[in-house]
Amino acid sequence: MKVTKGITICALVIELICSFTEVARGQQASLLQPLAQGMITESSQGSAPGPPEVRRRFPVIAESLLFAASGRLRNMATMGGNIMQRTRCAYFRDEDGLPCYKRQPGSGWSALHGLNRNHAIFGWSDDCVATNPSDVALRIAALDANVIVRGRGRERSIPFTEFHVLPGNTPKPDNVLERSDLILAIEVPTRIEGRTSYYLKVRDRQSLQ
Repeated sequence: MKVTKGITICALVIELICSFTEVARGQQASLLQPLAQGMITESSQGSAPGPPEVRRRFPVIAESLLFAASGRLRNMATMGGNIMQRTRCAYFRDEDGLPCYKRQPGSGWSALHGLNRNHAIFGWSDDCVATNPSDVALRIAALDANVIVRGRGRERSIPFTEFHVLPGNTPKPDNVLERSDLILAIEVPTRIEGRTSYYLKVRDRQSLQ
């Protein structure tokens, strides 16, 4: 979407086709694979999406995925893509070229005196008040998860609370990933808090159309 509207210009797009599509279960933690499409696909019985093990160990993750866009997008979406969504607001995706410091540094900040009802009240800066659109990201952070990343010759674990970055005076970066980094898994500790978790989303209404 962002590419077709000219918001992001990509010189090269790489399609990843690999076996990172399962949920690895351990005694201390579960690994949610980044290309696991089944994690966000609603079950045929209409219950929360995701493998039964995820629904049992981390109901808050499964329940929050029900609010991840439309059913059509959920069928194609992945866990890796969900947490990699760009922090954005309506002006970031504006097709009329209104100033947006995140899209075009130095151009201005339309949200300062414009439409900003749904913008950040925590973690904002004088240059950006956009929010991250992911429902599941905050839940993963609350479960003290880590993002397992492989880069140039090394593998490292990034605490999920440190994965995304605040805008500061350079709002363009969204996370701490470096060039050539590949997300291998999201490691979620297995604890009693996860099994008893629940997701409740407060919003104006379930559908606006």
